Parts: sequence; structure tokens; C-alpha cells
Amino acid sequence: MKLPILLYDEKCPLCLRFKQAFERVPGASKVNIISIYNEEVFKNFPQINPEAAFQELHYLDGEGKVYGGKDALTQLMVEFPLVKKFAWLIESNMGQKALTYFNQVAKNYRERLIKDCINCK
Repeated sequence: MKLPILLYDEKCPLCLRFKQAFERVPGASKVNIISIYNEEVFKNFPQINPEAAFQELHYLDGEGKVYGGKDALTQLMVEFPLVKKFAWLIESNMGQKALTYFNQVAKNYRERLIKDCINCK
């Protein structure tokens, strides 16, 4: 598998929308976008914690450094100009709170979907 890698949950509608939006960002084609259900990722990159990857967004840069959650989003903003337009969100205290809140809401939503999903158990 080629770096960089963006991991996403193909069973999570919110994650799927994020993936689809990210694919439209100029330069995103250089990122290998892989489902967290592809076990080869965890075999090839043992530095990724599978439990954590199922809980929040994960990104491996070109060097293989792992970013999770808010740090992954921040790194994506740094590497991709279009995403960088949202960098002001993370530069202020209010932005930090907004990102933390967004990540928590997304995590809760995902957990609720998995809990209610018959195929996910």
C-alpha cells in the first residue's frame, strides 16, 4: 500500500460523505483512501491502533506518521490548499472547541449507527 493513506469507515454515512468531499479537493488523488475494514492496512502499518482507527479519522502522511482525530484533520488542512481555507477553525480557542465538539458528535453518531446496525454486530 502506498502512502499517504486516509482511513475511513465505509459503513458510516458521515465518514462516506467526508471521503467523497475530500476526493474533490485538488491534490487528493495522491492520497490512497482506504476503508478501515481492509485488514491489510493494519498488517502493513502496525503503528496504527485498530481500535482508535474505528473511533476517529486517521491519516498517514508520506513518511508513515500517523495522525488521528483532530490532528488528522489539522494535517489534512496543512497539506491540501482547499482544506486549508478552514484552518481558521483550529487557530482560535473557539475553533478548537468547535472541532472537539464536531469530533465528539461524529463519534457519538457513528457509535449509535453501529449499535443500531444489525450487520455491524
